[in-house]
Amino acid sequence: MISNQKYLDMSREKTKKMFRVQWHITEMCNLNCIHCYQDELCVKDELNLNQIKTAANMLKKTVDKWGMDCEISLTGGEPFVRKEWFEICKFLDEMGFYISILSNGLLIDEKIIQKLKEIKNLRYIQISLDGGSKEVHEKVRGRNTFDKTISSINLLKENEIKVATKFTVHKLNFPDLVNYLNLTEALGVDFVSAARYIPWGQGNNIKEYFLTKEEVKNVYELVLKYANKNQGKILYDTRRPLWVLLKDKDTDVGGRCMAGINGLTILPNGDVLPCRPMGVKIGNILKQTFFEMWYTSDLLWKIRNYKHWSCGECGLGKVCGGCLAISNAIHKDYFVNDPQCFKEIV
Repeated sequence: MISNQKYLDMSREKTKKMFRVQWHITEMCNLNCIHCYQDELCVKDELNLNQIKTAANMLKKTVDKWGMDCEISLTGGEPFVRKEWFEICKFLDEMGFYISILSNGLLIDEKIIQKLKEIKNLRYIQISLDGGSKEVHEKVRGRNTFDKTISSINLLKENEIKVATKFTVHKLNFPDLVNYLNLTEALGVDFVSAARYIPWGQGNNIKEYFLTKEEVKNVYELVLKYANKNQGKILYDTRRPLWVLLKDKDTDVGGRCMAGINGLTILPNGDVLPCRPMGVKIGNILKQTFFEMWYTSDLLWKIRNYKHWSCGECGLGKVCGGCLAISNAIHKDYFVNDPQCFKEIV
């Protein structure tokens, strides 16, 4: 099974601890996916380049003080829609941040590829792939998206840029998971994830697609089967909440969500959240220092003190904790048990 160190090496080469920031540089997008959480907390204002540089400098000083590396995942919306995406990447790159980009892949062409090659600390491009077949993917993401998505993955691989794929799994595409896993094998992607759908934002309109505990267990068991099969070839994201329920002496899986522990989200207008679908801000980088928000937010301290959650009653709380965003989306409370926890049926 893939070790924790190998999983971390997907996005870094040093041995220092990594702080992770998901930075939404725009809300603009060229798609309208059925499960998207963007309807909640959507903001029209975007930080300009100077404001982004000021915020990045503040962040760098903080992580340097902690003795940590920092990976910034640029996303949106669709990050390539923002005209200054490359200027933002180059500045962050020159500051010493590790960089990943989360995209739907539709705008990637030779011109963008050449710019990506100039980013020396680029770790990977994550491409959303919500089906192993054209029919299923386009039910989620819209017509005429599948072929271009596959073409972009191939183009990235041809240019030796690491590729991650993300499959947001719900009842509509759950039956196509095997096809997705087979397709990622055939494409030779570097990192594969199957993430649980969160009924938030636009995704709140398809709550009937929310997976049962049994279905989530089946998803994880299937992904784990492929992880064991492709050990040393493809990395699978098995470091999320609930994965630890499948842990045994031969299977090194599981991990807490890092939101508020060693990661945060920044919105286009500078609002800061533990994670995007949690839907609650702890401050704004134009009004408070990053250091101040990190140490004075009551919400962040409560997130870190898992023993006071419902999951604190479980012996696995420290290494799992469930997904707070999913708990809130279903129960309107971040700190109740994850509604998809399958501990009782393992």
